[in-house]
Amino acid sequence: MVQPTFARIARCLVLCCFLITLSHSLNAQSTAGRVLGHVTDSTGAAIAGVKVDLINDGTGEDRTTATNPTGDYTFLEVPVGDYHLEFNQAGFQKNVRRGITVQLNQVLNLDVVMTVGAAEQVIEVSGEAPLVDTSSTQL
Repeated sequence: MVQPTFARIARCLVLCCFLITLSHSLNAQSTAGRVLGHVTDSTGAAIAGVKVDLINDGTGEDRTTATNPTGDYTFLEVPVGDYHLEFNQAGFQKNVRRGITVQLNQVLNLDVVMTVGAAEQVIEVSGEAPLVDTSSTQL
């Protein structure tokens, strides 16, 4: 009687170990990156409700989100490619960030400081994203 119960428990443990190993290997494979950041004003205060557009320079695909109450925004599963970000909020100058390259499994942290002004005024920043990713262990 003891033998069949032990055999069942052993098979269950082997199956559980296999499923855990399989789930870790599936999570490690991704075909996209992430873009996230924090939006503040010139005093360092977070700005909620800023409209953030992530536009693919090659395809023209536009993804939109808004900053949360703490001024944070996130774009998950961003396909590899070249992008630019546009930040719009009433009472602030439009802010455009160009030259953003998303690579495989990369997490880009792009913080923005909004300047008070008319919406017709545009602040444009061009340049590469930082090479060091401080939010993960990848370069």
